[in-house]
Amino acid sequence: MKDDIQRVQAIEERQVTDAWQRVESWLRRYAPATREALRPGAGEEEIEALQQTLGVRIPAGLKALWRQCAGVYRMPGTEFLLDQGGLMPFDAVATVYRLKMTRQKREQEKERDHDDEFLFWRAAWIPFCSLDVDHMSGLCLNAETGRLLTWSRYYGHDVAYESLTTYLEEMADILEAPALAVGHEPGLLNGTLVWGRPRAPEDAALWRPFTGGAEQPPAPDVDFEALVRQVRDTGERVCLDAGGGQAAVLFPAAELAELDELAGGLGRLPSADDDGTLVPAPVEVGDFIGHTHIGGGGKTFTKDGEAVAILLTTVEVERLEERAAIARQSRMSPEQAAAFEEFLARQPSGPDA
Repeated sequence: MKDDIQRVQAIEERQVTDAWQRVESWLRRYAPATREALRPGAGEEEIEALQQTLGVRIPAGLKALWRQCAGVYRMPGTEFLLDQGGLMPFDAVATVYRLKMTRQKREQEKERDHDDEFLFWRAAWIPFCSLDVDHMSGLCLNAETGRLLTWSRYYGHDVAYESLTTYLEEMADILEAPALAVGHEPGLLNGTLVWGRPRAPEDAALWRPFTGGAEQPPAPDVDFEALVRQVRDTGERVCLDAGGGQAAVLFPAAELAELDELAGGLGRLPSADDDGTLVPAPVEVGDFIGHTHIGGGGKTFTKDGEAVAILLTTVEVERLEERAAIARQSRMSPEQAAAFEEFLARQPSGPDA
C-alpha cells in the first residue's frame, strides 16, 4: 500500500514538473519579462517550514511546483497563470491561510460550520494562486482531494480544475497550441504574458495575440550591456524595437532625471536600493548592474552605485514628455508660448504624415 502511494506521488511530481518546465520554457522564449518575475525554487527546508506553519500536509504535486518556482516577485507580468493568476510567494500563502482559518473559527462560533453552503474554509485548503495583487481571490489546492477550488473573501468555493497537473498541463498546451484556448487567448505585452486584450487603451494598443507557429518570432535577445555602454558614451537615447513597433527607450540617466523633474516627478526613477524582497535581486549585466522597477516594465542600470541608463516603455515616455512639454509651455512668455503652439501644429501627427 505504501509503495502504491509513493508511486502515485512520484507520477504526480513528474507530471507537475514537466508541465511547469514547458510553461517556463515558453516564457523564456517569448515572454522574458514574465520569466524574470519568477522567484527561484524553494529548498526542502523552506517547504517543510511552510508545512509546519500551515499545519497541513502539502501534497506532492504542490511541493514539486514550489521546488521549481516559489512564487513571483511583485512586478509586471506576475498574473500570467491560466485565468490570469499569479503564483503566491510563501509569505502570502501563510498570511492568506491564517486569515482564512481565523475567519472560519469565527464562523464556527456562529454555529454555521455545519452548513456547507456557508462553509468559509477548511484546514486542507492551501492557497497558492492569487487572481489579484491584493490576494483577495484566487485558487487553492484541496490537500484531501487534489482538486483546485476558487476562493475569495466571500463564501462559495467552486471546483475549478480536477488537479494541479490538469491546470498546468492545460496552460502549457494552450501556450504551445493557442488554437486550444476556449477563454482568454494568450498574448504578449512588452515581454509579458497577458491573457486577453487589456482594458487600458494604452496597453491594448501594444498587446498582440500569440498565434504560435513560425510567424511568431521569439522575444528579441537584447544585448543590454552594449546598449547601456552606448548610452553612457554618447549621451543619446536608444530606441528598442519589439517586432513591428518601438517598445521601449533607453535614456541617459541625466536626461531622464531632467525630464522627470520638469514633468513634476512623474517618471519612475527608483534608487539602486529597491527592496530585494519585492523585486528580483539586482543582476549583473556585464560591467553594469540591472535593477527591475517596481510597478512598471522598466529597468535602471547602475555602475558603482550611480545610475547610468534607465529603460522605460514608450507609453511611459509619451506620458512623461507630454507633461514636460506642458510644463515648458507654462514657463514661457505669451510670445514664446504662441510660437511654440505654432511649431507643434506644424509637426506631423501620424506615421503616414
